[in-house]
Amino acid sequence: MAKNDRDLFDRLRQAGVRKKVAKTLSEISEDASNRTVQAARGTAAQLRSLADEIERRLPRQRPAASNASRPARRRSTGSATRTRRSSTRATPRASRSRAAGATRASRSSAAGATRTSSARAPRGQNKAKILASLKKGPKTASEIAEETGIGTGTVGSTLTKMATAGDVVKAERGYGLPK
Repeated sequence: MAKNDRDLFDRLRQAGVRKKVAKTLSEISEDASNRTVQAARGTAAQLRSLADEIERRLPRQRPAASNASRPARRRSTGSATRTRRSSTRATPRASRSRAAGATRASRSSAAGATRTSSARAPRGQNKAKILASLKKGPKTASEIAEETGIGTGTVGSTLTKMATAGDVVKAERGYGLPK
């Protein structure tokens, strides 16, 4: 076994891959048979799918806020200071939120065709749209979302579920239909 093969074999074993599978995968080279290459590609796709599933199940981590980036808070001791602060802030906040609401409304109406509603799609419709999009070739989740009008997050989570079920496979870049 060559040094590179041995290194890959050792890494696969440390990751918990069985000895026989690790040996087969580490010995694949340019002169391997089509059957061996297909088996290796299938194994790699399954491992990617499993890794995606593991990452999806991990709890989200919140970024730690540093105290240096926060402005220092002053504690007021008098009620006059509190009253003055609250009275000067009340009007600008209200007008800002109304203006922001109007801006949001105009933005959403201008983007009307590209923005989808918040209503849920009928059962299976997103999956059907994604499969139809993938018939043209492998694509990333954002490319599919752009083409179908489905949200990028929805496309990503649906693709992960579909990959686990075997409906799609992880391609070199994005996802594709199984061969």
